[in-house]
Amino acid sequence: MIQVNVDVIRSLKTLKGKIEKADFDRLLSTFGLTEEDFEARISGLGKEYEFLCNLYLCNLADHIIPIDEKFTTVVGEKCYDAIVELKSGKKVMIEVKSTKEHKYSVSSGNFDKRVKWAKDQGYELYFAINIFNYWTLFSADQMKKWNRKIDESKLGYSQFSIVLGVHYYLSNNIKMIATYTDLMDLLNLNIYDTDRSHVSIKEQFYVDGNLVDEVTPTNANNLPFVLLSEALKTRSKMKKTKINEHDYTITYDLPGNNVFSVFEIFKESITHMEGIDDEDKYDTFMEIICKNPRRREQIKTYLDALAKVLRMIPMTLIPTPEK
Repeated sequence: MIQVNVDVIRSLKTLKGKIEKADFDRLLSTFGLTEEDFEARISGLGKEYEFLCNLYLCNLADHIIPIDEKFTTVVGEKCYDAIVELKSGKKVMIEVKSTKEHKYSVSSGNFDKRVKWAKDQGYELYFAINIFNYWTLFSADQMKKWNRKIDESKLGYSQFSIVLGVHYYLSNNIKMIATYTDLMDLLNLNIYDTDRSHVSIKEQFYVDGNLVDEVTPTNANNLPFVLLSEALKTRSKMKKTKINEHDYTITYDLPGNNVFSVFEIFKESITHMEGIDDEDKYDTFMEIICKNPRRREQIKTYLDALAKVLRMIPMTLIPTPEK
C-alpha cells in the first residue's frame, strides 16, 4: 500500500471535483482510504493551518516554525506540528489535533514517542485540541495524568488562554442591523448577501438598545467592525425583515454574557470571505497581511476598538485548579 502523508492528501484534495466521483473513489481505495478517512484528514489539516494562522494573526508568537511531516515520517521520528516562540520568550512544541467527537485520545505508543522527542530537544510539549469546535491546550503532563484522554469534563483545565496569551471577550446585550438593497448602482459597502442578489448599504451597532456606531458608504472608516463582527452574528438570533421591493434588513440579537475567543473572531471573519474552502481563504488573507506586517497590528487595533464600542470586556480564562 502506498504511504499516505500530507503531500498525498493535499494532492488528492486538488483532484477532488476535477475527476469523476467513481474515479476519485477508486483512487482513494488505491491508498487504502475511504471517503470518510479522506475528509477527516482534510479537516485535520485545515484545523492545523487555522490554529497556526490565528496564532500569527493574533500576534501571539514571535516565531512559528512548522515541521515537515513528510521528512519526519521518512526518518521515523514522532515530532510535532510546530515549534513556537511565544511573546513571553517561552519556546514550546505544539501538536495540533481536532475531533468532531465528544472526546479525544492519543495512543500510548504515539504519545510516548512524541514526549521523548520533545524532551530530547529540550522543549515543553503541548497538545492544542479542537473539540466541540472549541480550542483547548493541554500539557503533556496533563495528558499523561488523564491516561492521554480528554472529554468535556477536562475543558475547564485548558491552558489555552494563559500559555498562549489568548484573550477572550465577554459581551453585553448587542444588536446589529444590516440593511441590503438590490439596487447595485447605489453606493454600498461591497458586502453581498449569500446569493449575491443584494448588497449592504448600512450596518448599525447597538448596545443595551442604544445606537453606538453606524457604518455607511460615506462613513466607512469602521468597516472592519462589520467584518470582525461575524463571530458575534453567528451566535445571534437572526430576523430578516423586508422594507420594500428593493430593500430588507437582517437584525442580529446577541444576549449578554457570551464569551468569544480572539481565535473565534478571526476565524469567522475569514471563513465568510469568498474562496473554495477555509484553507484557501486563510491563504488569501495571510498573503495580504504578510505583504505589510503593520496590517496585523491594525487588525488588533480595530478589534480592540470594536470591543470598546460594544463594551465587551477583555478577559483571560484561568484554568480550573487541578486536584
